[in-house]
Amino acid sequence: MAERGEVFRLRGRVGFGARKSEERVVVLQVDALNDVLATTLVAPLDAARAFYDRDPTAVRLDPSEAGVGSAVVVLTTQLRCLPLDRLDGTAVGRLRPSSMDAVDEALRLVLGLA
Repeated sequence: MAERGEVFRLRGRVGFGARKSEERVVVLQVDALNDVLATTLVAPLDAARAFYDRDPTAVRLDPSEAGVGSAVVVLTTQLRCLPLDRLDGTAVGRLRPSSMDAVDEALRLVLGLA
C-alpha cells in the first residue's frame, strides 16, 4: 500500500517535469483512500531545481527525503491520478512532516483552498 508522503519510482514514463530521466512521485492522497481505491493522487519530483527557484508552488526537498543523490522539487502544479500498480515496489523515500506541510501549503495555493 502507498502512504501519503511516500516517494516512489514509476513503472513506465508519464512525462513529468523538465527532464526526461527516471520519474519519481510523492503520494498526496490520504491513506484511507489508498486502501480502497485502485488509483492515487501524486505530484512529480524534478531535479531541475534552478528552473523552479522563483516558483512558490515548487517545494524543495532534501535528497534523503526523495531517495536521490541531489536536491529535487515537488511540482504541485503537475498533479496526476495514477493506478497504484504504476508505483514501482516499495517507497524509496518519505517526506519529513515540515516538507509535507510545505506541500500542503503549495497545494492550497494551486487549488485555491486558502
